[in-house]
Amino acid sequence: MLVSLLFPQVSRPLRCLVRDLHHCRWGLCGQKRSGCARRGLQTSRAAYSSDVTPVFTRALAFGDKIAIVDKNGEHTYRDLLSQSLRLSQEICRALACSSRDLKEERISFLCPNDASYVVAQWASWMSGGIAVPLYKKHPVQELEYVIQDSQSALVIAAEEYVGKIAPSAEKLGVPVLPLLGSHSDGSASHAAVEEGPLTTCSSWKDRGAMIIYTSGTTGRPKGVLSTHENVQAVTTGLVEKWEWKKEDVILHVLPLHHVHGVINKLLCPLWVGATCIMLPEFSAQMVSLEGLHVVFEIQQQDPMHCN
Repeated sequence: MLVSLLFPQVSRPLRCLVRDLHHCRWGLCGQKRSGCARRGLQTSRAAYSSDVTPVFTRALAFGDKIAIVDKNGEHTYRDLLSQSLRLSQEICRALACSSRDLKEERISFLCPNDASYVVAQWASWMSGGIAVPLYKKHPVQELEYVIQDSQSALVIAAEEYVGKIAPSAEKLGVPVLPLLGSHSDGSASHAAVEEGPLTTCSSWKDRGAMIIYTSGTTGRPKGVLSTHENVQAVTTGLVEKWEWKKEDVILHVLPLHHVHGVINKLLCPLWVGATCIMLPEFSAQMVSLEGLHVVFEIQQQDPMHCN
């Protein structure tokens, strides 16, 4: 029901961006996979069980498979998990939370379109917090509004945005946790990921996951809360409908403060162990340098029905 309400019209995707990671060949294909309807349904049922858990709990199963490719290089699922665990511990220290469960405290974060966004999101969830993504292009007044309206307890800021957000956070009395570069040796954290629990949180179903703000066309932007159950239902519904597989590679150039960029283009590939190529924003020149050839087609829309 939720999938149908949120995404009543989803076209049969021409989103199958295929990249040979070993030979750096790129392409975009829109061919329908044979037997896809049955396979997609099986994938979704396997992915969505009665247990509701965040996407990071699936990451260890994908281990050293490449999850994100960005301007800084390649990041495996294990890398993302270890960096998120380390940041989660820093979040809990910053908020003096010895239980490592923030019990739905809001965590705002300002990150570029790269692996740091995933790390901040996963770390917020590992800590039991609600993720509130901020948009790098919003003016300071808009950022202040979201931080204040969401009653965020902490602001995580990527290194390049600390200077932009720190004065506003200080004005609002909210601490800032800088998110430094992600290229330090993570071997110790890798061991921690293997040995200890990623989180002390339980019962994710009704727990708040993220607050996404509306565009504010008819007034001030309004925060919309999604629970982990909401997020998982939409993610697994799209995994089924779009026939996501771990071999898929998708190009991500969308903003990450709205649902489409967060769920369709990021959480879906990460849910199945696929690879996401993240550019700071769309750039024809950057795409050309990578040798990507894009073919556009128009296909009949295929409504998502719900029984």
